[in-house]
Amino acid sequence: MKEEQLSESITEFGTINDGYAARQYRYAYAATGKPGWFLFDGLVKHDLFTGNQEGYSFGDGVYGSETQMAPRVGGTAEDDGYLVTLTTDMNDDTSYCLVFDAARVGDGPVCKLQLPERISSGTHSTWVPGAELRRWHHAESPAGAVGL
Repeated sequence: MKEEQLSESITEFGTINDGYAARQYRYAYAATGKPGWFLFDGLVKHDLFTGNQEGYSFGDGVYGSETQMAPRVGGTAEDDGYLVTLTTDMNDDTSYCLVFDAARVGDGPVCKLQLPERISSGTHSTWVPGAELRRWHHAESPAGAVGL
């Protein structure tokens, strides 16, 4: 393991495809921000093998939250999946769920869903596959559902 600076970008909420946790992975994703502000104006995909990065800006007055990688069911590549994040548009007081193709972040969202209520920017998140949620729902105790 070695530590090195990936870019000059200010980033927060770094994440990877959880299927690659505790082993070598190539891609890391993060929210991007501006110096001195705790507001995230876009997201970035880092290729840790080549040093390349690909980003997307949410636009003026739009700020994001923690992004999660949702692997595509049946996917084989590390970046075969979706990035899911929540944004808050300060211009019109609305919030959205944005979904990106994890292999092509710079192309922008493949889906944009307006949320029924505005949320604060910088919200934490997690991704849990639907089958796992159903298993938790049917477990007699939450601790038993996660194998505790």
